[in-house]
Amino acid sequence: MIICCCLEANGQDSLIINYSGELNKDKLVLSDDQLYVDSLDVIKELSSKVRYLRDAGYLACAVDSVYRQDSNWVAEVQVGEKYSLGKLHVGDIEQGILEEADHRLIGLENSELSVELISTALNKLVKALSNNGYPFANVQLSNTSFNENGALSAKLDIVKGKLILIDSLNVYGGVNISENYLEKYLDIAQGDRYSEAKILEMRSRLKQLPFVSIKNNPTVTFFNDEAVINLDLQNKNASRFDFIIGLLQNENSDSDRFTFIYDFSAEMQNKLGAGEQIFLQFKRLKPEVQELDVKLNYPYLFDLPFGIDTKFSLYRNATTNLDLETDIGLRYFLGGNNYVKVSWDYYSSGLLDIDTTRILMSAKLPSRLDISYNAIGLAANIETLDQRFNPRKGLALNVNSSIGIKRINENQEIKNLKNELVDFSTAYDSLNISGLQFDFISNLSYYLPIGNRSTIKTALQSGLKVSEQKIYQNELYRLGGSKQLRGFNEQTIFSDLYNILTIEYRLLLGENSYLAAFADYGSVRNNLLDSDRWDNPFGVGAGLNFETGAGIFGISTAVGKTRAIPFNLRNAKIHFGYLSVF
Repeated sequence: MIICCCLEANGQDSLIINYSGELNKDKLVLSDDQLYVDSLDVIKELSSKVRYLRDAGYLACAVDSVYRQDSNWVAEVQVGEKYSLGKLHVGDIEQGILEEADHRLIGLENSELSVELISTALNKLVKALSNNGYPFANVQLSNTSFNENGALSAKLDIVKGKLILIDSLNVYGGVNISENYLEKYLDIAQGDRYSEAKILEMRSRLKQLPFVSIKNNPTVTFFNDEAVINLDLQNKNASRFDFIIGLLQNENSDSDRFTFIYDFSAEMQNKLGAGEQIFLQFKRLKPEVQELDVKLNYPYLFDLPFGIDTKFSLYRNATTNLDLETDIGLRYFLGGNNYVKVSWDYYSSGLLDIDTTRILMSAKLPSRLDISYNAIGLAANIETLDQRFNPRKGLALNVNSSIGIKRINENQEIKNLKNELVDFSTAYDSLNISGLQFDFISNLSYYLPIGNRSTIKTALQSGLKVSEQKIYQNELYRLGGSKQLRGFNEQTIFSDLYNILTIEYRLLLGENSYLAAFADYGSVRNNLLDSDRWDNPFGVGAGLNFETGAGIFGISTAVGKTRAIPFNLRNAKIHFGYLSVF
């Protein structure tokens, strides 16, 4: 059978292709609008056609001749028979390795046979072998034959070579870190099967450790049937002291137009060589508010893939309430900075300053009550960032959830209130004192590299509280500030359900330096409000982080709006930051 195909090119010479052999014309995809100025263009087009046909099963397809006829190019293409994949006899190989290779050659009987199919399948099989202890494996087809229907039968020869096991990590360069920590963090231990994928992933994982510097790429030394992994690592300053000072307009005072806020924190990293972390933070984000946070993380306790993760927080608002939060958890490490965590969570909030006059006038309990919450928590963390503090690409996801019993604690001062119209001694009797509650918080960030020195960060922060009882004012999430909904005063937006979308462009100026422009858009709900429970705060701004010999300095400014409050540059929020690493 001969099929003649003519391609014209808008005033240029045409190309006529005469196909001979078994060819289904309907399955041939032709390229239009090609300009065949000279023979090089013709050869390029014919090579594309032949490659397509070979991938479609016509393995013997070839160009017989190309010549000029009148003002046209003419090509004679011998298509040949169409081949398919028949029986394969697989050599000695473990089922798990075959499954990892996706069965690309197994179970594809009567499929169209192509060079790409065979090459991809064999490469996948070699890769699966190299990740399961056989780095010197070789795979090829032998005893190949075709039956009368063009179906290929062959034997899949698998030469695995020696089974290579991990002997040890050879760590040099003066780094202060335990070998046990590195083995657990890199997910490699003595006696494990050699894995090429884990070796190639080591550099990116080590770069995520803030207290380690990689001098050279990891190398492998083979001794008989064992492998030693060589890591040239140096100590890197990672413990830090930093502070942020904010200048906010004071809307409630005629004498002081501006109010200073501050956020001081200190973090100790890997001082014992075990990858441990101790964190301390003190914040005064409003004149009447003080906050204290203390955290301790100690990984791989007793050489097990578990670690301690504890947190204690104190929040004191001199005019309203005192909150205490305790989180005692156990992490299970999945390699790198990935882990799941279970914990016991306790939260309590007690009233400090009770406005008895307002309560008596309203004749009802206030929007804040004394409460306590005991819960079981479940959390997970996943990171694929190329660098932890100033990433250019990758993903970071942190999810925290808890479910437990919330209890409303009766306040004796409120119960003692009474006048001729109301008596609060029985005010708590109508309440559901104890009930089930669910809390959920998630933070997702994704960094998309743009060129070599830019990245676009997209982030989604979400929070939700669901309870059988009423959710009170002192339980709500407190949003707004330099790290969440920028352009608003610290912790001035209250919500029981929120989603905050961030888009940020960063021009990377150095390892820890960048210039940024950002926008934060939120959808928040406050069920305590009688009307307008939903709002859409929106903030835009810019910032600069620059590293010097004395530390990392930062400055940012942002302005925000809500449905009720428009943009006003006079209300822009300015933050200054400093970070010292030691």
